[in-house]
Amino acid sequence: IMVIEFLIIGGKMNNFIVNTEKMLSPIAEKITNKKLLIALRNSFAGFIPIIMIGSFALFLNLLIVDVPARFGITIIAERLSWLIVINNLVFNGTLGVVSLLFVFSIGFNVAKVYEVETLGGALIAFSSFIISLGGSIVNNLALSRKGQDLLEGLKLGVIPFESEEIQGVILEFLRGNYFDTKGYFGAIIIGFLSTIIFCKISKKKWKINFPSSMPPAVGETFLSVIPALTSLYTVALLTYGFNKIT
Repeated sequence: IMVIEFLIIGGKMNNFIVNTEKMLSPIAEKITNKKLLIALRNSFAGFIPIIMIGSFALFLNLLIVDVPARFGITIIAERLSWLIVINNLVFNGTLGVVSLLFVFSIGFNVAKVYEVETLGGALIAFSSFIISLGGSIVNNLALSRKGQDLLEGLKLGVIPFESEEIQGVILEFLRGNYFDTKGYFGAIIIGFLSTIIFCKISKKKWKINFPSSMPPAVGETFLSVIPALTSLYTVALLTYGFNKIT
């Protein structure tokens, strides 16, 4: 009796799985056929070798430095210091700038699915991500006694200086800490946004009448200026607004 009940339950479960597959398969097929998801999938797929190589370099340094250090062994790291340096260089060029590389890959694949110039899309995404990282920092720094002595001349007349704090402003800098995995999510958003704007305007095929003496290759280059300008300035305006709000 228990065997019969088990077979009945198993048969019902199989029917449930089959019916679920029939119901979800069309939805999954529609999702996988979406242009942006295809671009994101291809970006991740093409990016796997970079991640693997960077992880391998990190793993080697873990075996050479961290694991022996737990047992008080330092001679391995000393003898293989040259390999540690090489692994650090490989890591810096892979996982250390993973967001920069990934946003380039997104731009390339989004432009590809939209059937627009792929290199142009990749460069727009890369440039837009750099724009989104730019900004300025304003911070109040307390001065030590020595620092105040160095700035006594400011109090004597040229520049008024009455406070024991100085306000430091750093302009036009790049947040390098977002080059690695911290900027991954931002790279996806900025990469999609900037490249889609570039592709949508490029697909309109706006024409600019150039003199007949101008080479066709030069004229085609100028046609991408308007889409690129619109995309980059959109990202710049959004970055400016975000920095103002935050």
